[in-house]
Amino acid sequence: LDEARDQRDLFQQLLHSSIAQHDRLLKRFQEQQDFNRGLQEDLSKASIQARRDAEARSHHEHLALDLQMKAAHLESELVAVTKARVGSCDVTAPSNLEDQVDRLRAQVEDMVRAMQQSAIIPGRELLPAAGALSENSSDHAGSCVDLTTPRSRPLSP
Repeated sequence: LDEARDQRDLFQQLLHSSIAQHDRLLKRFQEQQDFNRGLQEDLSKASIQARRDAEARSHHEHLALDLQMKAAHLESELVAVTKARVGSCDVTAPSNLEDQVDRLRAQVEDMVRAMQQSAIIPGRELLPAAGALSENSSDHAGSCVDLTTPRSRPLSP
């Protein structure tokens, strides 16, 4: 009978020990699940932000390319008008063409500056052709100017 009681006490101790270990493991499991839920939420937020960044980058790239095409078109118009002037200083280019080129250059510079400041596209030169725009020179107004030789200035960062 004493031996049976000793065994019963031993089994009760083992049972209490097993229950305590089970409770510790269950608590640890629940803590790990909470931690994993937090990681999943962070991952979801990061995924949404990455998608927004990609959409913004795509939009800015589209705007930059659009401005590049407009600049190239205006530049080609300016070159065509200049070539038509060969040998004659009496033929004048449309007065607003150089102004349009300057406005477009300013828009491109502003766009590049805004993109670089917002760090949407870090370290990437978006508009390599934009620096080839001819610079308007007001000190040559009224005289025959060779516009076929580009007077380009680089885009400011």
